[in-house]
Formats: sequence, C-alpha cells, structure tokens
Amino acid sequence: MSQLPAQFDAQTLSKLSARDLKLLIWRQKWLNQARPNQLPPTGGWNEWGLCAGRGFGKSLCGNQWLGYEAITDPQALPSAVIAPTLNDVRYTCFEGHTGILSLIPPEVVKDYNKTNLIITLDNGAVIRGFSAEEPERLRGPQFARVYCDELAAWSSDQDTWDMMMFGLRLGPNPKVVWTTTPKPKDLIRKLVEPKAKRFITSGSTYENKANLPQSFFDQLHNGVGRIAFAS
Repeated sequence: MSQLPAQFDAQTLSKLSARDLKLLIWRQKWLNQARPNQLPPTGGWNEWGLCAGRGFGKSLCGNQWLGYEAITDPQALPSAVIAPTLNDVRYTCFEGHTGILSLIPPEVVKDYNKTNLIITLDNGAVIRGFSAEEPERLRGPQFARVYCDELAAWSSDQDTWDMMMFGLRLGPNPKVVWTTTPKPKDLIRKLVEPKAKRFITSGSTYENKANLPQSFFDQLHNGVGRIAFAS
C-alpha cells in the first residue's frame, strides 16, 4: 500500500491509482465533515477515550479511525473491534450506517466473514470482531490497534479490558480508541484519570444536532435516555 499524499495537486492526483484515489476521497470527506473533537489527538498517544452523549457520533469516530489505520498500515498488522455483544459488532461497528464496511471504499475489502466477524482488506490487514461478553476469546490474539465501542455497556468490562491490553502489543506504537456514553462505572472512572499518552475527549449530543431528528431531542427533553456521569 503506497502512502497517500498529505498535500496534493493535479499532478500528484494523476499519479494515484484508482484505488488510492478513492481512499483519498474517503479520507478527505471525513476530514472535511468531522468536528475538531471527533478527530484523534495530534502528537504521540496510545490511548484515546471519547466520552460523549448519545448521537454525538462516537462510533463513527472509532470506525473511521480504525478503518483508515488498518488500510494504510504498511505492515498490515491485525486490528480488533470490541463491542458489548457480537450483534453490536456486526450491526453497529461492521455493517451499521456508520460501520467500517459502510465507510471504507468497497474495493479495498477483500473478504468479509460474517460468521467469524473478520474483515480482510486488500493490503492483507485483518479486522476481527469480539464481544465483551467473552473476554477469554481475547486470550492469545495480538493486535496493533483496537477500537472499543460503548465501553460502559460491557458486561465484563474490566476482564475484557485487561485481556485486550495484554494482546495490544504489535507494531512500534500500539493504540486503543474507546468510546462510551458517560456512566459512573469503575472502569470508566479509571480510564478518565490523567495518564501519559492518554487523551480524553468529551462532547455533547447537541454538537451533532444538525444531523439528528427533532424527535430525538424531544425524547431527551422528556427525560428519556438522560444519563449523568455522577460521582
């Protein structure tokens, strides 16, 4: 996989393959539409946590990040997605409206195994899905990057997190991105504490109001789905 240009002009674009041009268009579309706090931190980091209300676009952030990192990894090292259940992996993180398969150009997807929840990209990179209900399934596999979706909804949160971290050991700078609706759970409290190379982003549902129906906010005003990060 050739590296996509950071800056480009007509001459540079003319030298790109049709495949790489589609990757570039996908990337630029996301960079143009993303709000600043939907993009990963700059500089050296190995953990990025995004705590924000429902409808903020958290899963979109995580899936955009992991998909792009996997397809542009020169070593094509394996990645993982962990969600509360296997159905969440499939129908939210992989096949959902903001899932990886809905975001990346279809031409770069070599294979999608729905049974085992494995996406294989044409550069050889593999993205494997796991359920937080089965932390022991993470015993053994190794990854260069992991996206953890809706962390506060994990049933075996601490065990799953620990097993994931043991396997996050490939490449020069293994990274994990986790997103969650804020809830007063012990693991979340630990992960929002200051730590070297850990960055925490917070956000409000209302930041994404332009892309959400008014009925959703009517429910919030009526107390439906209101969640506080209480002490």
